[in-house]
Amino acid sequence: NRNGNKEGTDTTTSYTDTGLTAATAYQYTASAYDAAGNTSPSSAPVTGTTSGGGGGDTTPPSTPAGLTVTGTTAGSVSLSWSAATDNVAVTGYNVYRNGTKVGTATTTSYTDTGLTAATAYQYTVSAYDAAGN
Repeated sequence: NRNGNKEGTDTTTSYTDTGLTAATAYQYTASAYDAAGNTSPSSAPVTGTTSGGGGGDTTPPSTPAGLTVTGTTAGSVSLSWSAATDNVAVTGYNVYRNGTKVGTATTTSYTDTGLTAATAYQYTVSAYDAAGN
């Protein structure tokens, strides 16, 4: 039983409950039954709490360092930076021009295109992981 409601049956001594909400506590009990329909009293309750989403990873990647302009044309700016680190893995990078996100990259370089010639732009880069940190 999950939270007092019959959730499922199993013929083994283990059961996996699925389709649950992240970061939520659930209380479980178990009982046995036989072919005649006789049911044992419920076990003592136990509580299980699902992870907060993203596999429980709540640690954000480090800030990418060394952002530099590696090339320019009349309508583009090419950037590169040092790889960020993460406790699990860095999934990608968000690239911002003048505070507005203009793209993403899965490597440590990006070329921003469609720009106005002879105009100054300010860039920042942030890293993200699979958990959305």
